[in-house]
Parts: sequence; C-alpha cells; structure tokens
Amino acid sequence: MVSENFCSVCGQKTTVKRISIKALLHDLPHSLFHVDKGILKNIKGITHPHDTVFGYMEGKRISYFSPFLFFLITTTAVLLFTYFFPISSIVYSPVETATGEEVNVAKYVEAYQKYVYLLAVFVYALPSVWLFKRESGFNFAEHVIVNLFVFSWANCIYLLLIYIPFNKQFPINVIMLLSTLVLYGLTFRHPNKTVRWIKALLIVFLQTMIYFLINIILVVIVTAVLFPEKIFRF
Repeated sequence: MVSENFCSVCGQKTTVKRISIKALLHDLPHSLFHVDKGILKNIKGITHPHDTVFGYMEGKRISYFSPFLFFLITTTAVLLFTYFFPISSIVYSPVETATGEEVNVAKYVEAYQKYVYLLAVFVYALPSVWLFKRESGFNFAEHVIVNLFVFSWANCIYLLLIYIPFNKQFPINVIMLLSTLVLYGLTFRHPNKTVRWIKALLIVFLQTMIYFLINIILVVIVTAVLFPEKIFRF
C-alpha cells in the first residue's frame, strides 16, 4: 500500500526520478561514504539478474546496495586478492621469456590497468547501449548501471573460481568471459532468444576489443615514458 510519498511496506519513495548522468555523478561520491544493508541482496541478484536490474531501474532501490559501491567493493576485493596472491602463482606457471624492459613495461601497465578498469565501465556501456537500447528503453546512464551490476557479479564469480587451479588451455579469463556473456543474456530481453544471445555475445566481443585497445594505448604511453627512444627513434 502506498501512503503519501512513501511505500508503507518498504519505505521506498513513490516519486523516483529516472537515472541520468547528473544522477550518476551525484551518486558516485555518496556511494563512497554511505554503506547500506543491501549488499547481500545485490549478490543474491545474480540468480535473477533481469528482475534485479529492471526492478532497480523501475525505482525499487531502497533495499539495494549502491551499484557504484557494489562495483567498487567487489573490484577492490579482486585487486586485493590478486595483490596478495598473484594470479600467476595460482593459475599459471611463470614464463621467463620476457626481457628486462618488457617486464618493466608489464609491471607499470598492470599497476595502472587496475585504475583504468574502474573508469572504463563508462566506455564498456557503449556496446550495450547500441545493441539493447530499443529493447530495454534505458538511456546511457542506465546502461552504466547495468554494467556495474554485471561486472560486480562477474567479480563475485571470479573470487569464487580463483581458488580452482585452471590450466593454460582453459584459463580463468575464459570462464570470466563466458560468465559475463551469460549475465548479459539473462539481464536483457529480446523477442527472439537467438538474437538476444547473439547480441550478448557481441557485447562481450566489443568490450574485449575495447579492453585490448585500452591496453595497447596504455602500453604505448608507458613505453613512451620509460623508454622514449623506442617510440621516437625514427
């Protein structure tokens, strides 16, 4: 039952504005300092991603953790885990084939890559906007929220799977790509299921291309800073 400006059952405001870029920027600093009790509900949402995301967009937000903070916490957990337990020691055997310069570049890229990943969520939203804007009815800011949920859930899956000793033929990165694909396919809807999964596959493919492009740019920048003679020798 709705009483005045609030729902008498959950306390949610009855007048909830649509998510916009302005709202995203407003929510970002708040998500860094306000902790609610909904993070377990956010994690549980992985079992029904469509209902979770679309319910959040429709205004049922009071019981959910901030998507920004959810993403920040799960990403931080992944970064801390990989810092204290490097993935090479868990998943792969180290390969001693790189030169000293290549190792230095790789170390710097790995260090900055973590921060780029946090900011790239805005860029990663572009493929889903392009492929599912009509079916979802979401604007760009709302697609950012979708990706925050999907990446947060993928981080949770990562934290569970990292304990499993995958080999080089079937690394954990492949598992993560498949998990993200499934999450997108279950989050969005399309009259044609085949088209829906093809679009979900395209999202993951385009995001992977964006990821590689960002890393190439990062490698060039780091190489130019550390070894400018290699970039400008011609």
